[in-house]
Amino acid sequence: MSFIEINVNDAIEPSVVEEGEYTVRIEDAEVKTGQSGKKYIGLRFSIVNEDNVKQVNEVLMLPDEADDDAQKNRRLLAIKRMCTCFDYEPQGGIDTAELVGREGKVFLKIEESEQYGKSNKVRRYVAA
Repeated sequence: MSFIEINVNDAIEPSVVEEGEYTVRIEDAEVKTGQSGKKYIGLRFSIVNEDNVKQVNEVLMLPDEADDDAQKNRRLLAIKRMCTCFDYEPQGGIDTAELVGREGKVFLKIEESEQYGKSNKVRRYVAA
């Protein structure tokens, strides 16, 4: 058996920020498949110049064959707004690796769930 000399009591739970506009950095961006089989872009943001706060997770659904025209347009528009916010111009498509490290401004809100407690979510992207 091993003994690890460490004081876990020094650990501080991360918090959320108040609703408002913040500069965020994309830490991770990848295409994922949800439980329904539909694909989405999963983004993970850190809030710039804020210490000990939770990272922000964002899901941008990709258009699907089953989507009607209005749903398809809403999904494309959400992706377009994200790209504009982070000053990214897709050249025939989106390379998620090129999104990582980019900074942009977003308006964050607070949501609460049984599973995750309080967390920040993107209310809207602010144009660059």
